[in-house]
Amino acid sequence: MSNKIRLMEVDRQFHTKIAEISGNSLIADFLRSVHERMSRIWLLPLWQFHDFSLTGNEHETILNVMRERNGKAVDDAMARHTESLRQRIMAVAV
Repeated sequence: MSNKIRLMEVDRQFHTKIAEISGNSLIADFLRSVHERMSRIWLLPLWQFHDFSLTGNEHETILNVMRERNGKAVDDAMARHTESLRQRIMAVAV
């Protein structure tokens, strides 16, 4: 299994677990379609190891604030992660 495929699977597991913890089945269903679309982005030749490293760091931040049970910090960390990803997608899509 390639590194990109493995990292993509870890990312999917991370987000799926958060959706399960939330207990919101709508979020879990939504995430499935997002991850199907994102798999195309992850496999773009312009997607660099830096992108995977940054994603891992963002995930670690999210986990840390979840452990602190700080809802506002979790919201902020997830918003930063989403915006970071959006910006990186736009950078390789143009």
